Amino acid sequence: MKKYQKVILWVAAVLAVIFFGLAYLKNYFTVTAGYIAEKAGGIPAPSAPLTKLKTYGYGWEAWRGADNKNTAEIKGMKTDWAKGLEKAWEIDYLCQGPKAVTWSCPVISGNRLIVPGRDEENDIIFCLDPETGALLWLKKYPMPAEVNYGRGQRATPLIHDGLVYTLSRTGVMHCHALYDGALVWKFDSTKEGAKPHTWGVASSPVLYKDTIIIQVGGASLLFALDRKSGKLIWRSEEGFGSYATPVLIEVKGKTELAVFHRDSVSGFDPASGKKLWNVPWGKNNELNITTPVFDNGKLFITNFNTESGLLDFSSSEPSVLWKTKKFGAHHTDPFILNGYIYGYTGFSGQNSGKFMCLSEKDGSVQWQTGELGWGTCIMAEGLLVCQDNKGTLFLVKPDPKKLVVVTKFPGAMPEVKTRTWTKPVIAQDKLYLRHGNRLLAYKLK
Repeated sequence: MKKYQKVILWVAAVLAVIFFGLAYLKNYFTVTAGYIAEKAGGIPAPSAPLTKLKTYGYGWEAWRGADNKNTAEIKGMKTDWAKGLEKAWEIDYLCQGPKAVTWSCPVISGNRLIVPGRDEENDIIFCLDPETGALLWLKKYPMPAEVNYGRGQRATPLIHDGLVYTLSRTGVMHCHALYDGALVWKFDSTKEGAKPHTWGVASSPVLYKDTIIIQVGGASLLFALDRKSGKLIWRSEEGFGSYATPVLIEVKGKTELAVFHRDSVSGFDPASGKKLWNVPWGKNNELNITTPVFDNGKLFITNFNTESGLLDFSSSEPSVLWKTKKFGAHHTDPFILNGYIYGYTGFSGQNSGKFMCLSEKDGSVQWQTGELGWGTCIMAEGLLVCQDNKGTLFLVKPDPKKLVVVTKFPGAMPEVKTRTWTKPVIAQDKLYLRHGNRLLAYKLK
């Protein structure tokens, strides 16, 4: 064989390795990651008769809780988890089939817990008794979807005034009666020109007075629907949507809707859909996922691929106080606490990210650690409840000088073989952990 032929063969071999390597990575990150390793249990028959709706204690009725602060209202929470927590109940049937991964959080109001699931062809809405885990009712409907990161819902449902609102990854909203699951109305955003993104709709619905606002993108960035009838109240201008949930903020005595879409942060009037302001934030391959965090007239924006930064609303138009490339949350909400920002930074595809504390004043890093892996967190009684990608729970005391781990619970979500991306939820003295087809409830008192 001649020398040039050997060179051609070597080059061809290298290119083949690169090609198949990239194909493997693409398959891993968009398909394999969306598969469930654990076999699902069978769906039981619903309990009968149904109990009347009851409102008691405190719930978790939406993506960031009822107060939109990602904070549970629990009092007297147990803070020693060295020997674990007592399990109240567990189910394992939410996702029927390896491609049916559903990432949505459960939502709880009184004696009803709603959690989305999936089989190979249908979206499923399960209603459980939050005390016992017993299935009260379920509704399913055909919903075509690609496999990328699972076919199930990403958006977290919303419960309000006896109704529950769910949003499919294809942009279809259903409103059901919380009592028995009866369909009240349905709205298909794609029939209004909406175009869901590569990995489907993940932005959760937002309640504003008597309207439900959703972000999908396409012919209109936002849609506002009458919460009782599903009638379209207003639609915003066109725009490329994102996976980040909009957030209601108070600016000089007025309520605005801050939307982190594909290449900008924009403010809208939630009553009319009129755009009020716009701050460009750079193109980032549609990876705006993290909900903006608002505190005391300032809005923290973070993204895995571009810069994080802080917007100030003290003037007539929002201004950028600072930006930093040292922090970038993929899809986990940070917290602003007493002048400091706490949260996970880095890519969610592994468990080797960082947990950081930044100065709210200038974005400087106060400390960082790899001890908490990569994960998600909420807040309860002044403490951060963190869960890493392996299902380990941490209780962290916010401290601007150092990491303070109050307690740790390894294996809270046992036998994890894929990433535990769904954040913990606390309601009525219980901690709820959801991963794939499983949902666990732990007692916190």
